[in-house]
Amino acid sequence: MAIHLPDLRHDNVSLYLVPVFWAISVAPRFWSSTAYQTKTKEKWDSRAPRDFVKAIEDNRVLDVAAKGRLRRAEAAVANSFENFGPFAAAVAAGSAAKLDPAVLNFLSIAYLLTRIAFIYLYIHTAHTYARFDPTSTIQHDWWAWHGHSIVAPRSPAMHMTMRMHSRGGP
Repeated sequence: MAIHLPDLRHDNVSLYLVPVFWAISVAPRFWSSTAYQTKTKEKWDSRAPRDFVKAIEDNRVLDVAAKGRLRRAEAAVANSFENFGPFAAAVAAGSAAKLDPAVLNFLSIAYLLTRIAFIYLYIHTAHTYARFDPTSTIQHDWWAWHGHSIVAPRSPAMHMTMRMHSRGGP
């Protein structure tokens, strides 16, 4: 029995990445609840997940660094859930518009990889001076310069306007 792996240049797998994004989103919650239970020997109350940050703050066993990492892990979960809808909508819209599968797969996978890097760096960066976020800057810059040309091909008029502005014209 042969295993068939999709060809990312021709097979659109981006819709399958939506559940992968959800798994990436909840991973910090599993890490933080496990770390909390390991360090404090207390059970994490899954019936009241929104009270977890308060439980972290009120705990006297955890040191300041551990409390910070656990709080940031919970913030990473919230941030990921805020980004889940736009990601799913973009993937669905790109699939419905029949964008080139190679481009859509590349963008989807690249976004997920930058989310993983962001979550890891966000949780494990304890310094307050670390305000520079390389993953979101890379994402923003890439989309600002290249995303518009992939999603909406330029018309001849748009191309002419862009050439005029690049030369310093009107």
